Amino acid sequence: MTVFQGIQQPEVVVITPAHFDEAIHAVRAVQQLRTVVLHLGAMPTHEAQRTIDFVSGGVCAVRSEEHTS
Repeated sequence: MTVFQGIQQPEVVVITPAHFDEAIHAVRAVQQLRTVVLHLGAMPTHEAQRTIDFVSGGVCAVRSEEHTS
């Protein structure tokens, strides 16, 4: 988070993965409490769906870690 005039401002990260292997960057950004926008227009539909599924699962895992800590 960025601090501006004493107020924490969330950071927004736009990620445009070309391949499924790059989806981990989105999960890592969420772990760092950044808001992530995935632009999947450059991927084939089946690979984009796989990426969405992976990132969604990663976000759920991150949230679960927060609740158990």
